[in-house]
Amino acid sequence: MNNILVLLIGFALPLLLFPLEVLLPYPHVIEELAKLAIVLTLISWETNKSKTKYSLAVAFGIMFTFSETSFYLMNFWMLGNFELLPLRLVLTGSLHILTTLILYTTFRKHFVLGLLGLVLSIVLHFAFNTHLASRF
Repeated sequence: MNNILVLLIGFALPLLLFPLEVLLPYPHVIEELAKLAIVLTLISWETNKSKTKYSLAVAFGIMFTFSETSFYLMNFWMLGNFELLPLRLVLTGSLHILTTLILYTTFRKHFVLGLLGLVLSIVLHFAFNTHLASRF
């Protein structure tokens, strides 16, 4: 049941974060902090360190990607060009999976390492939004 809840949250989270992202122009920070809350929850659910939730972290990143990309469908529709949609899915999916795994892996090891992982995730997300996402 917990696994299904994480996937549903992954799908709903972009919608829930959208009003906050409209008010604050830092989507990279907002999204990574929201992912961190989920990652810390996943870590707390681990009964021992050998039973990890890596696959659930990846699935969460995929659900987050599909939900976030659905916001951009209107842009593709208005342009009448869906050619870049698969590329957007792949690149955005790679970003969200990578940053979720960075958060999960680093916070599993040590809190201070996790803080560095959070900074790295925010910087990667910012670079993606600045250099890649603006092209499609």
